[in-house]
Amino acid sequence: MGIVAENRTEMKRLAKSLINTKQVPLSKPLQKFVMEMSLGMAVTGTCCVTEIGRKLGEETALKHTLKRLSHMLARHGETVLEHANHAGLKTMAPYLSDQTVLAVDGGDLVHRHGRTFEHLATVKDGSTGQLEQGYWLNQVTGYDPASRTVFPLLLDIYSTREKGFKSANTETLSMIRRVRAATQARVLWVMDRGYDSGIILHHLLRNEEEFMVRMTRSRNLIHKGESVPITTLVEGVNRRYTFGKYARFGSCKAQICLRQTMFDVTLIVVKNKGSKDPIFFLANGRIKSGKELKRRINGYFHRWGVEEAYRFEKQGLGLERMTVRHFGRTKGLVGLSLLAWLLLAKANQSLKMKTVLEKAARPEKTSAPRRPRFLYYRLQKGLQELFAGTKRLFGFRLRNQNRQNNDPPSAQPLLFPQFLTHPEWSLEWVG
Repeated sequence: MGIVAENRTEMKRLAKSLINTKQVPLSKPLQKFVMEMSLGMAVTGTCCVTEIGRKLGEETALKHTLKRLSHMLARHGETVLEHANHAGLKTMAPYLSDQTVLAVDGGDLVHRHGRTFEHLATVKDGSTGQLEQGYWLNQVTGYDPASRTVFPLLLDIYSTREKGFKSANTETLSMIRRVRAATQARVLWVMDRGYDSGIILHHLLRNEEEFMVRMTRSRNLIHKGESVPITTLVEGVNRRYTFGKYARFGSCKAQICLRQTMFDVTLIVVKNKGSKDPIFFLANGRIKSGKELKRRINGYFHRWGVEEAYRFEKQGLGLERMTVRHFGRTKGLVGLSLLAWLLLAKANQSLKMKTVLEKAARPEKTSAPRRPRFLYYRLQKGLQELFAGTKRLFGFRLRNQNRQNNDPPSAQPLLFPQFLTHPEWSLEWVG
């Protein structure tokens, strides 16, 4: 029991380390709230305030706990989201290197049956492809090729009906700028279709960022001084390199004109034997090395970790079952889900805690050694096993029955209890 208690204390210490950011200082009550909610969300696997409040196990009635948590969410939701993103950059930015792959991707948070949620907008459900009511998500997720590990960096939520909203491109560029301000590493940015707009490409090329963007069929490029449809260039690319057992790829140099400025780019084409049409990408600069081309292609296909990240946040942390109607509270829960994921990421960085959680989760063997290792389901299961059976997560608000100064000393534990039975000693309390 002592070792288990020590491991629980270590996880609480890791949760506490996520609240110390100078950029977004938190008051003492808000620090306790963030610690309770982030660890509670990771342990319960849900963002339901009722379940988290029940797990806190406070001595007051549950309704009072729920009232306090709801009040803190409504009042400090946006602050919690901002703090979570600063904590993500502070925690993970030191680990970014020139080999790191950063994937930017948009997601959705759908409320199919809700009509009274604040700032509901029309979004495209990624799982069904249908237009639904909900909110847009934006996320930056990292992939480390050395350890084949996915890790969180930034997570944001926005609505097209929210006051101050400008455009989806503005939200994306804001996240890219935040990462660039936190690190000088020449990371590889990978993006899917939809991010090939002139605004985003111009920002990446102007700032000399390394990127790999999947292109749509409606774009034109400059080839030998003429504007040519990108599909025409794709057909003429010689795919002379092999990629795995069933794919081949090739490239050609081109240019793109954005805001009256010409930029050198490389068109990369990949064709799988089992697919009818090739897929094609745009990369910065002139890439001649086949090894560098393969690194870029590998980096793009590691975007799988981003899709799995959204699945983990929605199912593993319960964002998909969120029922709060106030948009500020929704932002707070999104920020707390990022902190819960960061807590598991910090446990993954600690060899001791990673071993403890994996042993508690009883992991199964995987048959896909090259697939990005998304360990967070396993770590969360181990965390739930570690805290199983506990009556309360924290002791912030335990009542002290002997807090009053006029309580007699006999009501408290005595330093020498043998004096009570010794015939030559008698204790008398003087009020």
